[in-house]
Amino acid sequence: MVCWNDANGTEQIKNLLINKFDWMRSGTVQGLSPPTLGAFSDKFVLLWYKSIGMIRPTEDGWDVVNANESNFVHVEGIEGYEGRIRSRQFCSGGGDGFITYPGQSWREYLASAINNVLHNDPRMDGAFLDVTLSKILSGERWWRFIEGEVQTVGDFGVITVEGEIHVDEGIYTCEAKGIDIVKVINVSGVELEVESHDQSSIVLVSGQANSGDSVYVDYYAVVDIPQQLKDSWNADMTETLKYIKRETPNHILVFNEILEGDSHPEDDQFPYIIDGCMMEHFVHTAWYGPDKFFDENSWKQQVDNLQEVSQTRIFSAYSGTDMSLTTEEQMKRIEQFCFASYLLGTGEYGYYSFNPNYSDLSTRYYFDYWATDVGEPLENYHLRASINGANIYEREFENVLVLVNPSEVSAAVDLGLNYKLLDGTVVQVINLDSHQGIILYKI
Repeated sequence: MVCWNDANGTEQIKNLLINKFDWMRSGTVQGLSPPTLGAFSDKFVLLWYKSIGMIRPTEDGWDVVNANESNFVHVEGIEGYEGRIRSRQFCSGGGDGFITYPGQSWREYLASAINNVLHNDPRMDGAFLDVTLSKILSGERWWRFIEGEVQTVGDFGVITVEGEIHVDEGIYTCEAKGIDIVKVINVSGVELEVESHDQSSIVLVSGQANSGDSVYVDYYAVVDIPQQLKDSWNADMTETLKYIKRETPNHILVFNEILEGDSHPEDDQFPYIIDGCMMEHFVHTAWYGPDKFFDENSWKQQVDNLQEVSQTRIFSAYSGTDMSLTTEEQMKRIEQFCFASYLLGTGEYGYYSFNPNYSDLSTRYYFDYWATDVGEPLENYHLRASINGANIYEREFENVLVLVNPSEVSAAVDLGLNYKLLDGTVVQVINLDSHQGIILYKI
């Protein structure tokens, strides 16, 4: 029987995390930080969260970092504060996440900040390092704030600007939305009311200004990270990770997020420089609904990454689904697919979690069958058979057989022997739908 636990109260979550989870990072649950949990239990590993690719003015250490422009990434040809590039993701009330450059000054600050936390809080076992590479190479969602650009009002109150104005495109659930993107001020210092804007122009409410009037325009302009910095990012981040690891001995360092496959080899060495990695989108992401999955090739690359890295380093496979699009039954089915895929590839240092509420960090889920005694693996995962266009993968353990169908079509699999399902039903033939995984108990 599939049993699961939905914890959404402070005491419930505290007890769930203490009794069921092996490691977590600060910020895992809103209102219930790991330092608080650490006062109750030493059963699990605690990692301090630190973004090493971005910093906000509200963060500790901002004054130190802000004083040195070499800590920041700038638009090509524009130095200083005005040229700093910010992230359109993870914005809290505005585009305030400044992209940091992983050079010597920034890595020295990071090592010092991490060491200070670990020294002052001995319950912390290490650090979780976010925004290392993937957002730089695959995000392409950057902007800079332009203030006081002098423009002239055209006919019908239309103002054309020099840059490309950010518009809400809904590419990421965590992307800034509803921010006051544009502001227009006349020469008398009065802010004018904006009716609308697109990527290149702003339309004022009728009667706000006359054609030919000069105005000052503030807006968030879409920009890109200079190509030379993208080209050097891998080498620079490699040196940053090496430096932090060297300066924080005897502590665990895990980074987010490894990019799967041959198309993104840039971070393949990162888990081996430090102590491991997290894949935030393993098999099914928390921003996908029930009808969207990775294709089979990408699925296999992710499982292969897990298999390779988890032999010697931590690999945290983090899966989920968007519950605003997903029913409870669909969620459970997706989770079984994710967990079975994890069992196919996991090694000695593999870890798994499933969060069906990406935007709600105050809820945590646990499924009882995660504790299934599968026994030792008897083989690496492999293709069992191709059945009517469906590729079925398997891995045998001492106590169970794990099957996964990552294909787009279903297949009836003849097991050859009797097995028991989670609910105790005995089967010899099992139908695996598209994107379905299953754990079969040996009899």
